[in-house]
Amino acid sequence: MKRFTSFFLLLIMLIALMAGCNPDPAPPGTTEATDSGGVVTTGETAVVTSTEEEIPTSEPVGTTEGIPVTEPTETNNSETPTNSEPSETGTIVTEPATEAPTEPKPTEPQPTEPKPTEPTNPPHTHSWSGWKQTKAPTCTTAGEETRTCGCGAKETRTINALGHNWGNWTQTQAPTCGAAGTETRSCSRCSLTETHTVAATGNHSWTETAPTCTANGSKTCKVCGASENIAALGHDWVHHDEEGHWQPILTCRCGAQFYTYDEWNSHSESFPREEWGNHSGFECHEYWIVDQSAYDVCSRCGTVK
Repeated sequence: MKRFTSFFLLLIMLIALMAGCNPDPAPPGTTEATDSGGVVTTGETAVVTSTEEEIPTSEPVGTTEGIPVTEPTETNNSETPTNSEPSETGTIVTEPATEAPTEPKPTEPQPTEPKPTEPTNPPHTHSWSGWKQTKAPTCTTAGEETRTCGCGAKETRTINALGHNWGNWTQTQAPTCGAAGTETRSCSRCSLTETHTVAATGNHSWTETAPTCTANGSKTCKVCGASENIAALGHDWVHHDEEGHWQPILTCRCGAQFYTYDEWNSHSESFPREEWGNHSGFECHEYWIVDQSAYDVCSRCGTVK
């Protein structure tokens, strides 16, 4: 069908060229071809032109002077687009558009059978001898021991140092109350000796002889035997004031003193009357009578001064 359409269009183009040889301008009613495509009528001949787009074809619906005229039909947008290129004769040649290549869908990997491997010799298994000490360890240095296989292989490993084997601490100098002492210990393997200091006992353990107010005392340490004197305490004097009382005293004219009236009266009547004048009267005064003089007494030993 497309080949017939192309041939038909070529025939119409030739007729149009022949009609164009007339120098006279086109009579009224003639339609010029446009860029958009359409029907060109020159005299009695109808010329159908086409643009770059493909011209749909359909069955002829009428004729114009024996020339079939076609009507455009609706095109389906879903149809495959085509690429159009102009030919040398002006005929539009259309070709179907090529679709863009699509990437193939990934296929799932097919399991492959493992290739058979060639048999190999089994690995060699060592037959080790017992460990043999080649270097003895000491308290501070590591040792070594080795073992061998019949194939000539050899392994060596380290033996940890033994460390010191210390004995108990022994006191070599006893501490005193004021001086430090010492003690030692020894390793039974290498005979190394360690010494450290023992702190002084500190405070003395005293036994005392108490001092008195007038005599010195002493104290002796039961641990180290040291002794020290203790100074005498001295008296702790406590003062006591004088003690007494007020006493009325009757002084006779003769100068004699009496503590009571009865004593003076007996004194006065004991003289004859002619001598009584010197004993006939008295004067009374109060006097401080000392019962205990002031003194100091020691609160420790009771000494009085």
